[in-house]
Amino acid sequence: MVGDLGPHDLVIANDATMDTGTGEIREDATSTVLRTAGTGISAEGFAYTELGTDRGVLGVRSLAIKTGVTLRVSGPRVLIVLAGGDITIEGTLDASGGIVPCGMGTLNQCGGPGGGSGGAQDAGGTGCSPGKSGFDGSGDETGGGGGGYGNPAGGNGGTGNNPGGTGGTGNCSTTELVPIVGGSGGGGGGAGGAGGGGGGAVQLTALGHLFVHTTGTILASVRANGAAGKAGTSGTGGGGGGSAGGILLEGQTVVIDHALLVANAGSGGAGDGGTDGNPGRLDATPAPGGTGGKPGGQGAAKNGAPTNGTGPGDGTGGGGGGIGRIFINAGTGQYMVINGAIVSPTEYSATAQAM
Repeated sequence: MVGDLGPHDLVIANDATMDTGTGEIREDATSTVLRTAGTGISAEGFAYTELGTDRGVLGVRSLAIKTGVTLRVSGPRVLIVLAGGDITIEGTLDASGGIVPCGMGTLNQCGGPGGGSGGAQDAGGTGCSPGKSGFDGSGDETGGGGGGYGNPAGGNGGTGNNPGGTGGTGNCSTTELVPIVGGSGGGGGGAGGAGGGGGGAVQLTALGHLFVHTTGTILASVRANGAAGKAGTSGTGGGGGGSAGGILLEGQTVVIDHALLVANAGSGGAGDGGTDGNPGRLDATPAPGGTGGKPGGQGAAKNGAPTNGTGPGDGTGGGGGGIGRIFINAGTGQYMVINGAIVSPTEYSATAQAM
């Protein structure tokens, strides 16, 4: 790992947002700056190093996200947190798509950190394996394809007289997440709804120990979910769901205690006047596609693969997004999932011990 270690402990005690394009961290309600934008060690004592064009390393002595507090992450770079000591997440670190405005037509098009964007109508998504746009022809608009990341591929848009947009083929990275990359956006529907943004990617590397554990009534979590595809209006295609992204956790000990690790995909929007799809869920269940009209395909999760949007006819549904990946690197026998914690999709690990 290349990157400086900041000399101070970073404590997120109120909801905040980090921009990986600048390295700035700012509290949402008060606009208090917790880390000033720019590379190097900031005045607050936290380092930020840019690696190439697609990764940013936040260096701290330790990181803590307090109970009930959310740190949202957005921007063009994957976030890597390097802590000289422990990382303790009692709240939420959210690198999902569709949660931070990015200047696109709709919020759901925005990718998470390093993730691709959902396509506007008649346009494909972006990212490592994006969904293609639906067909736009008189009386035969079809749904966009879901974004891809892991395996299997994203779902296809529903077929009318012409095929829907194809889903992204996936396999954006290895099971070990080398390199770590964000997810992919879904394709826009033919003359219809926008595709969902891809989940971002986050790597948490603690030279000490790493804990994601719930201490209150709100479950602690690390999230890299895909965003939902938007619905198509009457006779137009639904947008494809955004794929999930990647989560990589490293520490001498990694403990997930009554908490959530989720990299689930968004679902496709319904075509022909139905409803929007749904973002990736906070459990192991696939996100259901948009309903009514011609339904969209479900987004992938541990308990189900993505499905295609439905047809036939004019204005078919968008395809569901593809599954993300989770990798854990811990000391021998020092990775533990305890007290009903949920991990979706099934994680890969160097050493794993479930309890």
